[in-house]
Amino acid sequence: MEKEMQYEWEEFLFVVNYIYEKSTFAGDYMQPPDPDNIEIISVNLISYTSEDGEEIKCSHDLYVQHILSGQIFDSINEAVWEDVEKNEYHL
Repeated sequence: MEKEMQYEWEEFLFVVNYIYEKSTFAGDYMQPPDPDNIEIISVNLISYTSEDGEEIKCSHDLYVQHILSGQIFDSINEAVWEDVEKNEYHL
C-alpha cells in the first residue's frame, strides 16, 4: 500500500511517497523472521523558505530524490519508519 507524508529538512519541505510491506514470514525455531520493508518511491520538493523568511511554493512538485545527499536521505528514511510506527501500519 502506497503512503504519503510531508517531511521538513531545514528550509525545504518535501512530500515522500513510500510503500510499507509487512513481513509475511514470522519465523520459527530454525529461521529468524523476515524484516519489514520500506521502499521510497519518490521525494518531491513542494516549497522552501527564502533568506527573507518567505515561503516559496514550487509551481509543480520537483522530483529531487536523485540529487539528495546521503545525510538527507538517511534522515528521510528514519522519518518514514517513525511515520509507520506512529500510524501503526506495522500492527
